[in-house]
Amino acid sequence: MPISSSKFNIKKDLRRAQEFLFNIFRITNTGQSWFPDRIENNLKEIEDAAWLWEDYNEITQEKKIVAMTTVDGPHTYFLHVHPKYYDLELEIVKNIERQVSRDKRDDGTNIELKILILEGF
Repeated sequence: MPISSSKFNIKKDLRRAQEFLFNIFRITNTGQSWFPDRIENNLKEIEDAAWLWEDYNEITQEKKIVAMTTVDGPHTYFLHVHPKYYDLELEIVKNIERQVSRDKRDDGTNIELKILILEGF
């Protein structure tokens, strides 16, 4: 099953992303990911910078979200990863670094990047 990534789209992905976060909470029984309603509180930032990783099932032809990034302020990212897909974390971090590297400060100083992974288990 190939994994693909795409930019978050509110109209297409909001409900699915909320279900994904709820499922992560149910599986881990921890607060390692955002609660689903927090997405609605950050819609503008999320639409601008969030990404999804999806596993495509060739038999059912369905995509299932297995990881996503969300933002909470400038250059502050959260990783939300299904426990079976933790091996995607490095790829996700590289994706975030590519996004942030496109941003430049007017004064030439470095941008501080924060990547937060809430502890679960």
